[in-house]
Amino acid sequence: MNEKALPLVSFEQAKRLKELGFDWEVRNFYTNYLPDRSRNVNKDSVMKMNYNNVDNHYSAPTVALALQYVEQIYKIPLGVLPLANEFYAAIYFIDGGIIEVKGKFETKQQAESAFLDELITVISPQIEKEK
Repeated sequence: MNEKALPLVSFEQAKRLKELGFDWEVRNFYTNYLPDRSRNVNKDSVMKMNYNNVDNHYSAPTVALALQYVEQIYKIPLGVLPLANEFYAAIYFIDGGIIEVKGKFETKQQAESAFLDELITVISPQIEKEK
């Protein structure tokens, strides 16, 4: 699938990924520096960079790339697997624990986005404890 056709993370996901230390270079980013604090997404910028290094900017990777980041950086094997007409998502921790996100999703990308939300929710408190 063409990367441009893949969905980007939401503004809230982008903010939370920044808090988790997402530092990969991407072409898409959100800003919220306008007076009305609107959340504008800037797609396909000429420059590929880590926009999280810029005030009021949030790198906006594809959901697939964000999941790849979590898997590589936090060493968490994960996946979104099809089961009949719904998608099943689970993360596996080294201690053998499993966290699942079940639901009926029309597309794999919707399941991945729900999965990313759950991952960020689970990982954030662990990162805070380590600080």
